[in-house]
Amino acid sequence: MSEPLTRPITMADIARKVGLGRSTVSMALRNHPEIAAATKDRVLKAASELGYQPDPLISLLMSRLHEETATRRDTVLAVINEPEVDWNWRNFPIFQTMWAGMESQAKRRGYLIEEFQVGPHGLTPERLNQILVARGIPGLILAPKFGNRPSPFTQWENFAAVTTHLSVTTPGLSRTGIDHFHNFNRAWTALEARGYRRIGFLNNPGLSIRCEHQYHAANLVKLEQLPAEQRVAPLTLPGEETTADNVRTWLRKERPDAVLLAGADYMLRVVREVAAVPEELGVAALELGGAPAGMSGIDERMHEIGEAAVDMLIGRLQRNERGSLSAPRTLHVEGVWRDGNTTRSMD
Repeated sequence: MSEPLTRPITMADIARKVGLGRSTVSMALRNHPEIAAATKDRVLKAASELGYQPDPLISLLMSRLHEETATRRDTVLAVINEPEVDWNWRNFPIFQTMWAGMESQAKRRGYLIEEFQVGPHGLTPERLNQILVARGIPGLILAPKFGNRPSPFTQWENFAAVTTHLSVTTPGLSRTGIDHFHNFNRAWTALEARGYRRIGFLNNPGLSIRCEHQYHAANLVKLEQLPAEQRVAPLTLPGEETTADNVRTWLRKERPDAVLLAGADYMLRVVREVAAVPEELGVAALELGGAPAGMSGIDERMHEIGEAAVDMLIGRLQRNERGSLSAPRTLHVEGVWRDGNTTRSMD
């Protein structure tokens, strides 16, 4: 005689066991803030005892239906801007592209997006919290900052929140950002494909700190893999020391046939003072978003990084997650190579 077939445990089974309605059980399993902690504990214990396993496809469908019915079409997501004295992310084309990505993705998902400035010329953190709570704004994106000081805003427990890569590490928020290590390798490979064999790296120390030295690390790995005759020692210069004399001295000593720039907005001009580009020296930007028009280099896809930040935030809202994290996650967006007029073409 064959064993009787067993059916999957459902939320209705859990509801009968704990004496609650099915909708209450569903909300408890989704960690809904309106369900008391004691009730959640009862439901989770019963689910564990019964061996409940949610169907991932049904869970995904119900999550989307919940989002569409619970979210007003005018729900606002806030972007917190904490500018320094002479640095504001909205003044840079690279971040303007990211803002456009945030706006377009928020609209696509049924949200609006609005910036709030905190600091000497904006709101106090206390006033910002009052406004966000009063307006029922559930989610925040902490915009890029120049420095690494902690955010003065402290009421993170009231909101779902994420940040972007060039931003502070306190509080602990999941973030989206440029894949610096991967992008350096992609640029190097593109230069090799165009016949360059002695590739140099002109680095900016401020940018290096903000990207956690990932460009520098990728360059060191590349140099370890090369024979000695192909190794070009990198040159790291602050902006004020990136002069024609310093670059000329380095070029004469190291003899690169191509150079990767971390800070192409001003470095390309200096390089062109001492070498014909691309006739004598191929030059590529690691971040085309801040480079002169027409350069070869890496499109870091800032629009997609902005879109990913919005998607990450909406995911936290759907899971009813609030506050900072003990183990934040980082989502890197890979860049793509774009041909320009500062490197030779493919053979």
